[in-house]
Amino acid sequence: MRHSIPSTSNQLPPRRFGVMQELAHTPAWYSLRLGFHFLKQWYGAYNNLMLLQFMGIRTSLPLPSLWEACSQLLVYFLVDDYVNYWLHRMLHSKWLYENIHRAHHEFTAPIGFAAPYAHWAEVLIVGSPSLIGPALAPGHMVTLWAWIILRHLEAIETHIGYKFPLTPTKYIPFYGGAEFHDYHHNVGGQSRSNFASIFTYCDYIYRKNKGYQYHIAYIQKSKSS
Repeated sequence: MRHSIPSTSNQLPPRRFGVMQELAHTPAWYSLRLGFHFLKQWYGAYNNLMLLQFMGIRTSLPLPSLWEACSQLLVYFLVDDYVNYWLHRMLHSKWLYENIHRAHHEFTAPIGFAAPYAHWAEVLIVGSPSLIGPALAPGHMVTLWAWIILRHLEAIETHIGYKFPLTPTKYIPFYGGAEFHDYHHNVGGQSRSNFASIFTYCDYIYRKNKGYQYHIAYIQKSKSS
């Protein structure tokens, strides 16, 4: 049951609920928006034959080996995460946040459907790095499809607002997950922490996780007292 799963929001201070959260009781609206988000990427870029040929994506047999596909997927995740880390920090500059990124932060307590909810310009900005990895390490069309599916599932899980105890992603080194990103949404425009979208190493290396570390230490101290 949903209420039996620990919510990351229970570990955070009271939220400021954004306007779009008032629509949380209309799943049909979110389903349509999420479906449109998938379709516009699927047909707009990933099935564009000229773009795929330019990137060097193969569409013919043989299919890639498991080792080849997994190694390329690892490259795609690392490249996307690193580039998006800096783009996300850029979107938190005053003008870009007020005019573009604020829409995404209307969800101060995010849910899965909040992942694709963003200004159209932000969709272009943070969506473009997903093509850099396949361009640097081109593989088979099947690998590209797997990459897009896994990347969307990761974005949804990151915004789900729950720390699922049995999720396999908790075994991935440096994986951020819902708790890591939930803190960023809760702080909102004032956030200077947890900018990475997938892993945590960028925030650690560039020392942008201090607020989150303080928050975790405070929670642990509160539980022990």
